[in-house]
Amino acid sequence: MMSAGLARYAAAYQRSPIKTSVVSGVVVKTAADVVAQSLERRPLDARRTAAIAMFSATVGGVGNYLFIREASRLAAAAGGARGAAAAAAARS
Repeated sequence: MMSAGLARYAAAYQRSPIKTSVVSGVVVKTAADVVAQSLERRPLDARRTAAIAMFSATVGGVGNYLFIREASRLAAAAGGARGAAAAAAARS
């Protein structure tokens, strides 16, 4: 059974997958960086946090979405995950 939060995330991803991927990546990774910096017991480095947010938006959000979309398409064309693994093994 899906929790209400997970159901809302899935619905948002269906409506706007790139935006949802970018926003969730930025929120999670920025929060993780803030926690990591607090554990280091140093003042918050806003420039570092901004860099993490930008990286997360581009590579983590858009990049992951495009990679997963293409990998899913290739796997489906090869007959699913097993077909994709067999095709990759045959090429090597």
